[in-house]
Amino acid sequence: MKLGIVSDEVSQDLNTASEWAVERGIRRFELRHVWGKRLPDVTKEELREIKFMLDGYGIAVTGISPGTFKCTLYDGALSRQTDRLLRTMEAAEYLGTGKIISFGVKKSPEDQPGDEKRVLELLSDFCRKAKENNFTICLENEPGFFNGLPDEIEAVHRALAPLGGKLNWDMGNLFMSGFSKYKEHYERFKPYIGSVHMKDYRLSDGVCVPIGEGCIDWKGQIEDLIRDDLHLNGAECDMNIETHCSPEYEQAGRCFSFIKQTMGERLNELL
Repeated sequence: MKLGIVSDEVSQDLNTASEWAVERGIRRFELRHVWGKRLPDVTKEELREIKFMLDGYGIAVTGISPGTFKCTLYDGALSRQTDRLLRTMEAAEYLGTGKIISFGVKKSPEDQPGDEKRVLELLSDFCRKAKENNFTICLENEPGFFNGLPDEIEAVHRALAPLGGKLNWDMGNLFMSGFSKYKEHYERFKPYIGSVHMKDYRLSDGVCVPIGEGCIDWKGQIEDLIRDDLHLNGAECDMNIETHCSPEYEQAGRCFSFIKQTMGERLNELL
């Protein structure tokens, strides 16, 4: 496993995020929002500036999160998801990553019987298109989505695995779906994991807090991830800090401090 961070969980200013990361030895970014825009919604000039800046800092782009399928089946945005995937693949190729983080379609009161099948067809087509172009879709489990609950996650990924689809494992999101213990779920979904998001929640009120300050056993989860040495397409999987609480710059530092304290000298194994 390798430790990285979702860059906008430090700052949407890429220079600020890069300086923060390099100071701590982190040289792996998942990109989501940069300068107020969600990738791939940047200009060609901005994309070139992103690459030039990150190359200068020696930071690798390990994935892009364009927010695809963060909509319902009955949302007008649904018809634009394939175009968004195509533009994301262009940006990802330019930035040197083969991983795209996506979502699993949001549930809605308008949903009808059989919509699970329709969702699976859409996600299958997405994974197929990505694989044909040498990219991997990692679907993030998310509360209120068709892949939010444990049985849903397993059903979706059992179907998508032959098409190259993987799981962006987010135990924090599973907590928000009503589950606070990581172990049994991690073991269940481990064969499908291609990427990991790291965030934590306080059990008493469900408020997001820095890693190590909430109810999730992140020490145990980190130990398991290192022990299992998960890989994606022959390369070590990323576990990315996703602070998810404000102020991001400060809270990202607290997340990193917990990981550093937990790992001690073994931190170098992750960097």
